[in-house]
Amino acid sequence: MEVAKHIICRACSLPKDSELVSYWEPLKELIKESSQVLFDKIAHIGPIELDKLDKRTRVSVERYFNRARFRPVPYGKFSTAGLLPVNSEIGGEPILDNQKQLFSFRDWSEAKKLVGPDMTWTDELLWRTQATLYSSNGTHYFFQDTEGQTELFSLEGFPELDQLLSFCSGPRKTKELKEMAGNDWNFYRDIIMQLIELQVLTNSWQPNLTGDDYFQRLGEATIENKATAYTIAFRHAHQG
Repeated sequence: MEVAKHIICRACSLPKDSELVSYWEPLKELIKESSQVLFDKIAHIGPIELDKLDKRTRVSVERYFNRARFRPVPYGKFSTAGLLPVNSEIGGEPILDNQKQLFSFRDWSEAKKLVGPDMTWTDELLWRTQATLYSSNGTHYFFQDTEGQTELFSLEGFPELDQLLSFCSGPRKTKELKEMAGNDWNFYRDIIMQLIELQVLTNSWQPNLTGDDYFQRLGEATIENKATAYTIAFRHAHQG
């Protein structure tokens, strides 16, 4: 087994022993990107005026402060992720680079806005059954995700359904489905729409993966709405 040459390290933006008064301005910049409502309340407040904040606002500020000191989750600028080279010949504690690299990504909720009815039946669209589908004694079983809960469901088979599910056990283009259905295409199309709702069938327009891959596949890679984008900060380290 070969030891990896780098390890992933995560670090908070502010030191654990930092004081709120000393890091007030950097904290305000972090809050500005996370909560515009809270930032508007503290925008013109100086470090020596913190006592003027109402209790609810002060608690919110302290939560963000603790997040910036103790919660190394790489989301936004509150913490960073990076690589640390593994070198047993160099001692000392890891030293973080001062420079941060920021990467912005489209929020996954944007995917729902890109799938419209005009996309559904394009000839080059790929269809296939979902991975958990299996059949036994004429009944088709599959798992369905509903509000974060995964449940097992079933469908009683009939000739047209059996044929469609068998045909889509591998990727099939819409034009292939139309050729298979022939004069019964309208009937099969209704079945397909029901199977989409049941999560039995998926197609290449649906968000079945995360990241830029999906948006690029739709030709929508540009971040147009910054309000629904998120940032991940990277800051590498070296041993010193």
